[in-house]
Amino acid sequence: MFFDGALSNICNPKIAIFYVAFLPQFVAPGAKHATLSLFALGLAFAVLALLVKGPIGFGAAALSGWLRAHPRSLVWLFRTSGVVLIGLALQLALRHLG
Repeated sequence: MFFDGALSNICNPKIAIFYVAFLPQFVAPGAKHATLSLFALGLAFAVLALLVKGPIGFGAAALSGWLRAHPRSLVWLFRTSGVVLIGLALQLALRHLG
């Protein structure tokens, strides 16, 4: 799954646009090795993203396993999220009517 996600990011033009638009502003204008600086910044960004998103992925996997082991909790999760969405819809409708 990791390699599928990495390939998806490599093929995603939005990621390339982000790196081209965002990272160069952190490289000094007269830098000798601007390309190397951009590569280092991109690598730092990737490592930091992995450090943040990795635990989130493991937590989501653990939560998924727990929910599959306790199907009744999933029913209550669906019911609760449905009530929340209905409440938000009512609030939105009332806001536009008033």
